[in-house]
Amino acid sequence: MSLEQDTYRHLCEECQASIPLMSQAWWLDAVSLGKKWDAVLLRDRSGDIYAALPFHLTSRLGISAALLPQLTQTISPWFRHGIDSSTALRGLIDRLKSYSFSHLTVRFQLAAYFDEAQCSELSAASFALKTRHSYVISPPSKSPSELPSWILSNMCESKRRSVRHAQSSLTVSPVFDPSAFYDFIVSNLSSRGRSPLYGRELFCSLASAAISRGAGRLSVAVSPSGDWRAGLFSVSDASRTYYLVPTYPASSMRSGAMELLTFDSILSALSANRCFDFEGSDEPSIAEAYRRYGGSPVTYTSAEWFLAGSLGCRVFS
Repeated sequence: MSLEQDTYRHLCEECQASIPLMSQAWWLDAVSLGKKWDAVLLRDRSGDIYAALPFHLTSRLGISAALLPQLTQTISPWFRHGIDSSTALRGLIDRLKSYSFSHLTVRFQLAAYFDEAQCSELSAASFALKTRHSYVISPPSKSPSELPSWILSNMCESKRRSVRHAQSSLTVSPVFDPSAFYDFIVSNLSSRGRSPLYGRELFCSLASAAISRGAGRLSVAVSPSGDWRAGLFSVSDASRTYYLVPTYPASSMRSGAMELLTFDSILSALSANRCFDFEGSDEPSIAEAYRRYGGSPVTYTSAEWFLAGSLGCRVFS
């Protein structure tokens, strides 16, 4: 363990509520599988940390690299409230330059930190800016008894019909065995001639860590005969639930099972006063499917920067 990693762990304990879920030390431990991760920290004159950015270390063909771990959509910087985040971000990137990486990838939601003027500054500093989209459902001012009908009323008719159809024949059940859930993922992808992009060890490590902290949920839609018709792995922090790994066999495509699980996860999130975040997609068909659940479109800025030579830094929303 490096000194900075140890310090970052303490920072996560101190500022748990404000550090993004996928930047938490326990998340990095789970997805690193014994490989290294570290963090760059910025301190003021008193020695207090005011900005931090963790990164995942790996090696490919003997070349050191800092890349996003699998099953990790973003690794975000943390800024102490009230500081100039634009200046702090530049400081974090400068600090990262001091490491000898062949490639470096960092992703976060720029919209949370930069206004239009600051994005213009980034563009002037050779950042390539793009726009990405997501769909988010925010908790409404409704009583618990009103939430189910409110969620359904915001869905398009086809999704609403699918949920109601599935409710008549399927039930939602939790799963506490990540390995069995992974087997289900493998089987579902195999039915389409595909295989998972991540291994059993990684999935089970993350799911087990998240569930043990009350930050993860494995759920399945079960038929009367006990067959699993769809599954969903969602993760949550205090303010948001993320739609991380949906899965279903090709034979269940028209059963409404996936729609039922999504409805159930949205209901669980809103009941806990959390937003439900589909994590977005630049794939039109997937984005359209998410839109039909009634989420509000959210736009993020994507910035990409390459240092001269082989070192690259990507900063995404």
